[in-house]
Amino acid sequence: MARKESTKQKNEAIPTIIGAGITEKWYFTHLQAKYRVHMKIRPRFFGKETVFTLEKKLSEVLKDGGRAIIVFDADVSTWNKAEKERLEVMRSKYAKNNRVLLCDSMPSIEYWFLLHYVNTNRHFGTSKAVITELVKHIKEFDKTETFLKNQKWVDDMSADNRLETAVQRAVAFGTNGESYTNVWKAMQELHIIELEASQENHENRIDKLVEQDMLYFILGTAISADSLVDVESCEGALKIIRELKEDFPLSKLKDDKKLKARLDDAEQIILRDMEAFKNTKA
Repeated sequence: MARKESTKQKNEAIPTIIGAGITEKWYFTHLQAKYRVHMKIRPRFFGKETVFTLEKKLSEVLKDGGRAIIVFDADVSTWNKAEKERLEVMRSKYAKNNRVLLCDSMPSIEYWFLLHYVNTNRHFGTSKAVITELVKHIKEFDKTETFLKNQKWVDDMSADNRLETAVQRAVAFGTNGESYTNVWKAMQELHIIELEASQENHENRIDKLVEQDMLYFILGTAISADSLVDVESCEGALKIIRELKEDFPLSKLKDDKKLKARLDDAEQIILRDMEAFKNTKA
């Protein structure tokens, strides 16, 4: 069943994908073909992976009145002080700009791919380390145009609800661990999760996905490192989680064991951090 365009999409500029290289270019090209997503993918918006280059391309899109989704690897900021400072400035500069969506991954976008198969946020020092794990699941994966231009690897990776699973894992991990990815935000921005459900022709599944995405977003926000900074913020987050467990009006999710487990895990994380803050004060 074809996706119905929302009023929001019709009224907004079509987003332009800005990426660091051919991996991002081909990945989003295949998503566009697979899900018939409205987005602009132009070769000139893919190139060297430096914050300066990415922001220069971003400025070009904004100058033309467009919207931008920037997909890039954050690993360079761990060993290049100048790039780290530029990245922090860019994050701050566009934090409240609703025409800019930053979708970084640590160490690289291949970690986002890996989440389709493995539930982990362990330390990966480099993109190469992630790829070593990824090839166990995508056996011929290779960062060359010869491999990447074939749509099958994206089709296979997105099959069997793996894309939805990757989103859930990425949101649940947040940005606290050794590895993280914000590419899931692009999936929501582009309504790809909703598209996948529509193509399966299950209206009840669409409703459930919308509800799940809302819940995972709240969970990710409530237990993020930016949110849990002292005892008071932990108490506030704990209140949110407990209200979700008791009163959140998602009747279709009441029997979802995985979601209940997520809520229980979130509560334990907050309680643990609260205790740590109390001990620090003592």
